[in-house]
Amino acid sequence: MDGNDSNGMSMPSNEPTREWRMSVFPVTPVATGGGNPAGVVFDPTESTVEEMVRTAVRLNPVSETAFVWPLDEGVYRLRYFAPGGEVPLCGHATAAAFGALALSGRAASLPVAVRSVAPGGEVTGRVDREDGGLAVWLDMPVATRVGRELDLQAVAEALGLPHEVLASRPAAAIEDVGIRVALLPVADLASLDAMRPDFGRLRELGAPDDIIVFYPFVLDQKNWRVRARSFAPAVDIDEDPATGTAAAALGAFLARENLVPPRLELPVRQGEAMGRASEIRLRVRHDGSAPTSVQVGGWVHGSPAGP
Repeated sequence: MDGNDSNGMSMPSNEPTREWRMSVFPVTPVATGGGNPAGVVFDPTESTVEEMVRTAVRLNPVSETAFVWPLDEGVYRLRYFAPGGEVPLCGHATAAAFGALALSGRAASLPVAVRSVAPGGEVTGRVDREDGGLAVWLDMPVATRVGRELDLQAVAEALGLPHEVLASRPAAAIEDVGIRVALLPVADLASLDAMRPDFGRLRELGAPDDIIVFYPFVLDQKNWRVRARSFAPAVDIDEDPATGTAAAALGAFLARENLVPPRLELPVRQGEAMGRASEIRLRVRHDGSAPTSVQVGGWVHGSPAGP
């Protein structure tokens, strides 16, 4: 049986478990109830999409599960499944997979570098112990701007907000980071917290442009921090407490709009409205208005789901 160390992190057994349940990007390095749940399945025996979705929902009915196959030393093939089907790329589930590789003993001794290959892109990462917990950093694909304008009137109505709240500068935009994310600058925290989305309407609005995530956020340029919410009804995730791909898309958006210095790390808080406070550390580098590097990182912890 797997045991726990003094920091509440599961320690590997002699026979690594195939399935893991993880919590990703909590505010603190030990389990506190925050963060985004993620399932991880090593060496999957499931052979069809339907079987993978069933396993994903059993392990984690609220967000994504990563299915992991070894390709080479330190390199893994990943696929991600949510209750609503396959997702091309998922940041928090990638962090979960990398963390579970370390906790299960499948990865080399820490610190360890890991690379994943997924339908939505490749991610390189580093796993190490930090401040009594396990930290994962991911070098995410640099998002590309999608040349389509959002119908802000319709999006605001679907979020339950006045149009003026979203009609500010910079303008909202769609970034493609392996999935398409609608970045929605919001005027103030009160408006962000007041959102009561019509998820069916958001799904309809996102379908023509293949938008997976609607990501309203407030940027505090005085203290360099972000508060955000994440809605992904396209894959049957109404609200998500920590979204690594959306944070990566946000990094590219902030750089492209010249809203941040050329090198910056800032915390992205998410999940407060759900009672699952989470924090993603976002590192952005850019040359003028061209994003050159985007990293997301944070704590992970978890334990085996069964034999």
